[in-house]
Amino acid sequence: GIGICLLEQEKYSESIKYFRDALALQEDASDAWVYLAEALVGLNDNDNALQAYNHSLELDPQQPDTLIAVASLYLEKGDYETALYYYLTARQQDNTQDFIDLFISICYFKAGNEEAGLHYIQEAIKQNAEAKELLAEFYPEYTGLLRTEN
Repeated sequence: GIGICLLEQEKYSESIKYFRDALALQEDASDAWVYLAEALVGLNDNDNALQAYNHSLELDPQQPDTLIAVASLYLEKGDYETALYYYLTARQQDNTQDFIDLFISICYFKAGNEEAGLHYIQEAIKQNAEAKELLAEFYPEYTGLLRTEN
């Protein structure tokens, strides 16, 4: 609990000690691994965060939010195929996740598959019109593809 409070206060380094203590008591606590990963992300230690997230997923693979967090780290690293795998797995588990189709479309665009990217961005826009604005804000190079389709 203390670790979570510190995490919420963005005191990442301090929170890590509590998560490690919790894991020493119960190594199979998948949520503690997720919290540890989030603290590590806060410290920009993404490689160790990925290890913690993946350990959590080994313990409990049914975690769409964790899968999305992992996918986002791979997207930041430019590993679009791996990011896509995690986003699609998260979508299979819960297709109501906010903007999941937007992130899938971005991965497809970045991987060079415009057809699949267009399909998923259209799905994202059907679910939430704001997806088109987000795409334009963060990835303006793909908005021209939308104009030619509409």
